[in-house]
Amino acid sequence: MVGAGAVAARHVRTLLAMDGVELAAVADPALERAKELAAEAGASAYPNHMELLAAERLDAVYICVPPFAHGVPELAVIDAGLPMFVEKPVAIDRETAAEIAARLAGGGPLVTCTGYHWRWLDIFDRAAELLADRPARLVQCSWLDKVPPPSWWLRRDGSGGQTIEQTTHVLDTARGLAGEVTEVHAFGARAAETEAPAAETGAPAGSNGARAASNPPPPRPVGPRTGRVADGGAEGARVSTAPPGSTAPGVATASVPGGPTIRLPGAPATPEASLAAADIHDVTAASLRFASGALGTVASTCLLSRLQRAGVQVVADGLSLELSETELVVEVNGRRSVWQAGGDARRRPDRDFVAAVRGGPDRIRVPWPEAYRTHLLACAITRSAEEGRPLPVPEPGDGDG
Repeated sequence: MVGAGAVAARHVRTLLAMDGVELAAVADPALERAKELAAEAGASAYPNHMELLAAERLDAVYICVPPFAHGVPELAVIDAGLPMFVEKPVAIDRETAAEIAARLAGGGPLVTCTGYHWRWLDIFDRAAELLADRPARLVQCSWLDKVPPPSWWLRRDGSGGQTIEQTTHVLDTARGLAGEVTEVHAFGARAAETEAPAAETGAPAGSNGARAASNPPPPRPVGPRTGRVADGGAEGARVSTAPPGSTAPGVATASVPGGPTIRLPGAPATPEASLAAADIHDVTAASLRFASGALGTVASTCLLSRLQRAGVQVVADGLSLELSETELVVEVNGRRSVWQAGGDARRRPDRDFVAAVRGGPDRIRVPWPEAYRTHLLACAITRSAEEGRPLPVPEPGDGDG
């Protein structure tokens, strides 16, 4: 197991419940955390994947690391010729994923699996069956949520952004139900866009496009709350990237060098945590064009205090499907039906991966190359939102221009 966070721990417990499966070792730069997880299974602990691979005789490797840490572990596992299970997202950017894809393609066949567990939902199967003779015409994807606890999540160089790290689940589900996306056009925005005073921009006071230094803007209210304090601070506090100098009653601030002030609503006056300034979009909207001719939309935000909605709605002739991780709502010719998901689908990819490693039937629904296509879609949306222009979704193997 490469990685010793919460997701890795969930996989470890699922694997230990299987007959004949042994956890050999755990690797994590936070060695004490690796030791704690390894102790649950009497396994060894290492500070990195290189030492683990050099010391252990293995049948397969799990890679459960943050987005920014993908790449080097996968390449090492591929070079070792070992089957690998990779948690989503498979990389932080297109370039890292392309390098992994090229290494996989250039070697012998390897069993791979990824953590896009929505494809293992029984209600996903039911939705796919209903669409078999009624092709999708409209696809609406949404992920309306809060910021997860890790401090790296708010930065592009940590998570890649919400579309790559979170919304990717519903993008993969949409691909599974409606086929490939060929073109995207996205827009993104974030709170805390600061406006330089006229004195800083060099524009004359009162000139068009800049505020006069003698007429400063009124105090800006606290911006939308964009995340939980990950490393200290008050329990339940949220962070926002409102510009420096703005004030609000009862709101503590922490100055971050090189970035805007981090505001901690309800936190003590001197917060213990200083989070790196957020630079990801906290709202994103995108239009999609599918190869089939279907059209789609994607809406993402991390401004909420809880997960409010995550799912895919598909409209076909006389048919509407609304699929979430727990429920499928179907309306056919005016008649509405609801199905609840059976069991915990997160365990099923582990089961099918282990069976394939043992030489059994290959029931893996999202091997790494299939997940790579979803990642290319997420990267295209992210880039389109940054550039504000439509972009084609690249095929695997296309150049990175």
